[in-house]
Amino acid sequence: MVRSRTELLFDVEGRNSAHLRTTLAWDRRVITIAEHFYDGKMPSPVDLYARAQGDIRRIEAIARIEMPGRVRTAFRTMREHIPDPGTYDGLIVHDIESWAPYFRPDVPATWDAHENEFLTLLRTRFPERLRDPGSGRELTGDALHAVLEAEYTSAAKAWAGELLRETRRQAPNARQGWYMIPHNGYWDANNTTIKASQRQINDEQLSWFWPLVDVLCPNAYERYEIIPDGQPRTDTKVWAGDDLKYKRLRAAEVARLSQRLGKPDLWFVGLFVYHPRLSEETAPSDVAIANTAAVFRDTPPAGLILWGYTGQGHADTIQRHNEQIERWEAAIGAFRR
Repeated sequence: MVRSRTELLFDVEGRNSAHLRTTLAWDRRVITIAEHFYDGKMPSPVDLYARAQGDIRRIEAIARIEMPGRVRTAFRTMREHIPDPGTYDGLIVHDIESWAPYFRPDVPATWDAHENEFLTLLRTRFPERLRDPGSGRELTGDALHAVLEAEYTSAAKAWAGELLRETRRQAPNARQGWYMIPHNGYWDANNTTIKASQRQINDEQLSWFWPLVDVLCPNAYERYEIIPDGQPRTDTKVWAGDDLKYKRLRAAEVARLSQRLGKPDLWFVGLFVYHPRLSEETAPSDVAIANTAAVFRDTPPAGLILWGYTGQGHADTIQRHNEQIERWEAAIGAFRR
């Protein structure tokens, strides 16, 4: 069983919760490596596809040549927390948010510009790969989607896969995960079930990915202001009942994968509300926290990672984060085992 005990962990990324007061003993270390630590912003599979002229074998060769240096640079940057990668035995979470190792065209273009960029790249430089062999016209609908998904997945498998393998070579005793994978977006739930596209990503597109990681790292960020059911909703406000429903569906999908794969699920819990039209430090309501706690009480994860940013260590920001930690600890403590 991988869900027998819930652990409460605190993330360290140098600038983050190393500055925060914590009231619970650490069960084990959790180190996140942001993408800019890998010798500058980590290129996306689209970048590599363009560099390699669409040749997957060349992407694999570039990855084998470049990835060792990028991983070494990341470990040098994190040496305060990982002084010796060869003996480090905690958890490493790759936090790469500008692209994902799977293709998801059903979300807004502003979130996943690299996927729209990929379609543009194929249209301008490799149009023959998008043509119907019979008519010579560009594919449409499911046929177009299938080609884009297959090409992108091949590039992601070569590039992201090598990042995971190289990290394993340099830190053989560490556990690994990838932030926000499994895919479980808040907006991928509807009234009764998880969208088929979400399960397709988890079960099919990421089938190559799961053997390379040890831990599932979904997020449980609060996304909205929570309002009573029946009140007017907006793009920043959601009904309390819907919020609870969506969170239960997301947790059930992660639990399904965790059980099927035999890998623990460590959820990243954001201390504040994260929405593009709300302040970065909007405190979640009591209802939002209660909904999340209720979901985790019914579907206990292996661990929860409280994740925040201290804002360069300013005292007022640290105080606000500590206040949120106390709120989350109070809610989570009700079902810790």
